[in-house]
Amino acid sequence: AMLEIEERRACGCLRAARHACAPRQFSETLPFDDAIPESCENGLRKALLVLRTVGEAVGDALRRSEPLDVRAPPAMIAAYAPDATYHLHKDAYGGDAESAAAVAGSVLDRRRITLLLYVNDDGWDPIDDGGCLRVHSKAFRNGARDVTPRLGRVVAFDSRKVWHEVRPAAKDRRALTIWGDAAPAGATLESE
Repeated sequence: AMLEIEERRACGCLRAARHACAPRQFSETLPFDDAIPESCENGLRKALLVLRTVGEAVGDALRRSEPLDVRAPPAMIAAYAPDATYHLHKDAYGGDAESAAAVAGSVLDRRRITLLLYVNDDGWDPIDDGGCLRVHSKAFRNGARDVTPRLGRVVAFDSRKVWHEVRPAAKDRRALTIWGDAAPAGATLESE
């Protein structure tokens, strides 16, 4: 999957981020319905299937409290050049009355869960390579915890509550992301 992402970046499928939070990040959004896009080769296809399987399991567990749809979200491929960052942010801002009005009806209102799968070099070292996901929370002793973007690692968090950032890396860094969205008002989702 790692080589396929680099091929997609080289051919122009991955485009430079259009917002100031992520200078030097390149990304591509893929439709993610019942079939993995034909443009994805074997490694990337397998990685997306892993992420979808984890997403479905998380969605099934969380549906008990709120109807979520993680069966067919778009998937995002993200590739960061060396020294690239993604500034402190949340993936959704509709969790409180003040921000809900600002994002009503947008994707930032629907997102409930973020799932990441890292597809980096095997043996990623947080000291030498950097590029950690820094998760901010009062629950942590120093207010934040770094997550090393190791090959195959899956990270899940609440899109509306978790402030996070990507720290600079010494080499290229890659991740696949899907978001579980809230189901439409009044909807119930049956487990498959």
